[in-house]
Amino acid sequence: MPKAKANRVRKSLSLPRFTPDEGTTLAIVADYLNGLEAGERSTLIRELLVMCLLPLAKHHCGHTHSSGT
Repeated sequence: MPKAKANRVRKSLSLPRFTPDEGTTLAIVADYLNGLEAGERSTLIRELLVMCLLPLAKHHCGHTHSSGT
């Protein structure tokens, strides 16, 4: 069993509530996500945020090399 990291600091992320108009592409995505179980939906959203935004976040924060985290 892996050890828990000592002195681990958790970050909080609040997202806006999305209420897309019926028939839009965002509504299709919202329907898909709402159809998933809560745990599966949270995991998917976390993975998508990292895949899509990590390069931008690293660039914005001045990280120029990949640290594997």
